[in-house]
Amino acid sequence: MSSPAMCLARARRSLVAAKRASSGSAPWNQPRVAAARRSPAARPHGASCAAVPRSDGAGLTPPAAETSSCFACPICAGAMIRRASSSSTGGGALACALGHSFDVAKDGHVNLMVGRGSRATGDTAEMLAARRRFLNAGHYTDASNVANALIARALDDFLTRDTGQGEDDREDSKTMAIQGDDVAITPRRRRIAANKRRSRAARPAPAAPPPPLVVDFGCGEGWWLSRAIDAATEAADAGIAPGKMKNKKIVFAALDASPAAARLAARILPPDVAEVAVADATGAATPLPLADASVSVALSVFAPRRPSELWRVLRPSGVVVVVSPGDDHLAELRERGTREALGVLDVAGNKRGAVAEAFVSVGFVAEAEERVAGSTALSLANLRDVVGMGPSAFHGTEESAAALEAFFEARAIAGEYGERRVRVTKSFVVQCFRKPLER
Repeated sequence: MSSPAMCLARARRSLVAAKRASSGSAPWNQPRVAAARRSPAARPHGASCAAVPRSDGAGLTPPAAETSSCFACPICAGAMIRRASSSSTGGGALACALGHSFDVAKDGHVNLMVGRGSRATGDTAEMLAARRRFLNAGHYTDASNVANALIARALDDFLTRDTGQGEDDREDSKTMAIQGDDVAITPRRRRIAANKRRSRAARPAPAAPPPPLVVDFGCGEGWWLSRAIDAATEAADAGIAPGKMKNKKIVFAALDASPAAARLAARILPPDVAEVAVADATGAATPLPLADASVSVALSVFAPRRPSELWRVLRPSGVVVVVSPGDDHLAELRERGTREALGVLDVAGNKRGAVAEAFVSVGFVAEAEERVAGSTALSLANLRDVVGMGPSAFHGTEESAAALEAFFEARAIAGEYGERRVRVTKSFVVQCFRKPLER
């Protein structure tokens, strides 16, 4: 017969086993399985880091929407996603898989300037305001129309190639030829044709190619790219878009070294189709924040550029559209004696030849060139803006401002509505260079 002590020990063991069973733990006489410990989440690092949520769930917010970005990480060159802010005021961040994160401003632009010694440069806020007033007045619309036509043609080529329109047309032609000559078709050929049709129907659909990407390198306040977006949208909506452009998604992006320019551009470019970033648009100091062979069309208007970097980021058969001033652009303001008094910089001679040589030397093929020339009537306010919107603004003085007013008074004539204006020559060279499929 067991002693009272043994009975008490058995009762205690039974009580412990009952408690373990009720809590889901293993019985005392079975080996325990160690629970896998979850490794702590790695904290993101980089230009800006979002806080890691507490393990107890306190302070958690609903997950923000994520979309792919056309920009590459300027630190590791990896692909980035755009995380929308959970607040209604906008913002968010761009982040790569390695945790490098860059805040998106409320107006939609992101600063991708990195590296020791990198600093914001480019146009000042006053220069950008003058340029917006001048361009919105329509003085350079004709040059923009020519550039937009070249962009539309290049996009149509890409969309036609990516959707395989040519191959489909060839198959349809074969089918129509066979159906139109039923007498020559034998039962064996009919069976073969039917098997081919079933095979094509069972074949998995190919992955959709990424939408074409149009990037404005040195976008300024965004006028040129906004007109390119409007032209593509209006052509598609009106049903006059060439080829495959109609109802197809096209992505746009803009780069400029000036934070003030990026802010202005982000405010006028539609955020659902365009991304804007502060970055060295030439790629001279640091590589462009774009993946290799990711850009379909590059636009460069009155801006410095590096053809070798454009070659890297362009897709095979991609094009670069360059708009440069002609030799006689604003000739009246650049006359000897007048130019020095007004503080206006001169245009380098044979600029079109220098641009062509720079692109051809790295492998591009010159595809098209068009000169746009004419004149425009400028008021005194227009004159001040056209001088103040470019590099000549850095050389402006009180004396040059007085000389500009004297120039206007000496040459202005009354217009149709009595307002006095000066007629000034405008001249542009619009060039298109293509990256060949094989070098």
